[in-house]
Parts: sequence; C-alpha cells; structure tokens
Amino acid sequence: MTLKENDGTFYIEQNEKIQMNIIEHAKSELDLINFGKEDTKVMIEILEKFFDTWDSGGTVWSVAPILAKCIAGKCLSPLTGEADEWIEVETLMYQNKRLSTVFWNKRTGAVYDIDNPEGWEKQISFPYYPKEAKVSSPIVEVEI
Repeated sequence: MTLKENDGTFYIEQNEKIQMNIIEHAKSELDLINFGKEDTKVMIEILEKFFDTWDSGGTVWSVAPILAKCIAGKCLSPLTGEADEWIEVETLMYQNKRLSTVFWNKRTGAVYDIDNPEGWEKQISFPYYPKEAKVSSPIVEVEI
C-alpha cells in the first residue's frame, strides 16, 4: 500500500500484489465451499472488474458497502413514503418499491419493515433508513 495525497486529501493506494492476495483468497474460499468452476470464474471476474475500477483502499472502503446494498436490494438513501414508492400487492396492502421489506397497511395506516431488528411489528415513520442492511445468507446447512 502507498500513502498518496491529492489536493490535500490523503488516501491509501493498494498495489497489484495486495489486490491479487484478495483475489487469491477469494479463489481459495470459493473452492472450500465447492462454489463450482464456472461460478468461481464469474465471481473472480467480478472482483477483478471491481478492483480495476476502484483500486485504492479509500475508494474500496467507500464503494463496497454500496455494492453490498445494491446486491441485497436495499435502499441507498432514506425512503420518503411518497405515493410513487408504493405498489399495491393486495387490497389496501402496499409494498415499497425501493425496499421490498417495507409494507403499508392502508386500512390501519401502519407502516412496518419486516427486517426491522427491533421487530417486524414495530411501526416505522418517514423518512426511513434501516439501521442495518444485511444480505441474507444463501448458505443452506444440511445434516448428513
């Protein structure tokens, strides 16, 4: 890593060796979970593209959480509750287009996030931005 300065802002630039260590680490981890040859190839291509585009430690640090939220289908800015954010999924029951875990019961006026760490039944208000934006684990454990 190299400490760089640009217009008074300091950042750490990762060198190719560190990036390769991350890629090699990913290959090893993907192999350990039997991710599959073709899927591993695609995942490594994604990582290589990511590091080709955002190659400094500071940039990776700031962009990685945005990527994770995009992959998880989470919002990147607070929900407003405006009419254009909703789609009717049942009579008088609406789902938020920007965050699919948020529902509005038009009959009762209750708005809730089923992923709310305080409990899905706890009502929310707007503007709303979830405290956590976890990606649900795709790993399924099977007992043998």
